[in-house]
Amino acid sequence: STFMQRAFDHMIHDVALQKLPVVFCIDRAGLVGEDGPTHHGVFDIGFFGMVPNITIWAPCDIDELESMVAESYAYVKENGPLVIRYPRGAMVKKEVKKPADYSTVDITSKNIVLTIGTTKGFVEEIQDGVDKNFQIVNFSKLYPIDTDFINKITKECDKIVITEENVGFGSFGANLLSTIPCEDRVKFNLISLPNHFIEQASRDVQLETSGLKGENLRENINSFFNK
Repeated sequence: STFMQRAFDHMIHDVALQKLPVVFCIDRAGLVGEDGPTHHGVFDIGFFGMVPNITIWAPCDIDELESMVAESYAYVKENGPLVIRYPRGAMVKKEVKKPADYSTVDITSKNIVLTIGTTKGFVEEIQDGVDKNFQIVNFSKLYPIDTDFINKITKECDKIVITEENVGFGSFGANLLSTIPCEDRVKFNLISLPNHFIEQASRDVQLETSGLKGENLRENINSFFNK
């Protein structure tokens, strides 16, 4: 992810502008632990998301990654360039599934947490420790934004949290908020990475310190849903 920054010009002029059928598998998306601030992949959602013709997917686990890769060849022939972003290291393996089709998601709670990529697992870890019930929705297909689904949840829900392993400025969540008309606004809470370079540490420590995992994440979600 971090070294794709050096190929940004090529992404725009040589691929996106021509809507070429290219799949970019972006490794090391998010925090990378001991590799340190030179290697964190925390800007790619922002710079990919502003380029026309580019689709962005962020699988939540290895099964979803495998199914996305399998789907990608046919997808790009029809739709143009695709970015699949996934973290450094092991990913959770659960059950084989197809990438999310949001039109089939039933909204069962007034409180929703939209999880981007592997943040789904972080939220699942603390869900039982939150006082109010909430529904986790794995939002793995980021761009183009599924406006029908977003319109649905903004009308049916009272509060929405977005968890995202990307800096807040230029993030999916920030961009999403800018697309929702003021009259349709519900209460949003974007939990993302701070807009500064994060120093070397273990990945877990970086995530917990940044508020995306563990007790800090639980307290943030709990406080928001109980306001």
